Amino acid sequence: DIFRRGGSIWDVRRAINRARRHMRYRATFPVTMITDGDMRATGFANWAATNATVSKVANSNARDSSQALRVLATAAAGQAQSDTIFVDPTNAGQWYVWSRVRADIGTARLIAYDVTNSANITTEDWALRGWGNLDFTFSLPTTAEALAFRTVSVANSDDSYWGPIIAYPTDARELILPPWVERKSQIIEVLTAPEGMNTADEMHYHRARWAQPLEDQSNPNAQVRLQLLPGAHGPLFIDAYRSLDTMAGDAQTTFVKKDWLILFASVELCKMLMNRAPSEDTNHFRREYQTRSMDLKVWNSLRMPLLVDSALEYV
Repeated sequence: DIFRRGGSIWDVRRAINRARRHMRYRATFPVTMITDGDMRATGFANWAATNATVSKVANSNARDSSQALRVLATAAAGQAQSDTIFVDPTNAGQWYVWSRVRADIGTARLIAYDVTNSANITTEDWALRGWGNLDFTFSLPTTAEALAFRTVSVANSDDSYWGPIIAYPTDARELILPPWVERKSQIIEVLTAPEGMNTADEMHYHRARWAQPLEDQSNPNAQVRLQLLPGAHGPLFIDAYRSLDTMAGDAQTTFVKKDWLILFASVELCKMLMNRAPSEDTNHFRREYQTRSMDLKVWNSLRMPLLVDSALEYV
């Protein structure tokens, strides 16, 4: 029926991706200055492998994220190094780091690495097969201008899994949130967890009263940020709604509720075609749009209850 009335497979694909950009899922996301520190990016382009086979896994070895970074050593000190963070030790000399880690075989090691001087700053180890937490603070060397973090499987054939890695300067007054946070209304709450909780099961989230989100629509490159109280630090997370990633190919899969996506995409398709279809079909698509939009409002109220009637309500 769609194709007989002027639609094409390209319109269907475009409608699906338009729907995914408008749909939101709720999850807890870490706040970090490390690119792909939340481990949610596809692939591991932001993690440079040395003496290791590096991959992203989405099975039971992933915790607190949709994926974990796996580092399987092919020689001693097999590792994956994060992208470089440029730093100024005179303005941000003290840093806080927190990470989720599991040592499936051998020992996992997290290194704060001075890229400028090619030297380790601080290391912390985890040697248990269960998920645990590493957290520590360190001071930047006075000559350091570039910082990175290394996830290491210590001995040859050691196998480690890494969840989110949170890192930021402890004297920071503001932290810029990732670009997918387009509005303050996406954030339900800012969360933290007690420091020093070693095993994953010991950790529990609670409200971070020392951090609050601020919105600045005058600056499109940093619309939403967290304002921090001086001296406070700990693992930071946001309980938030995030849009689904667009799909680049027909073979890609998604975890979103199928019926919701089909309905949302059909509404987007009707919006496109009722403004472009031949005159005799315009009314058909308009009627379909009106009918399906009412059903979609019900779905949105169930799947995105805190966003309905907000600036993010599109239908």
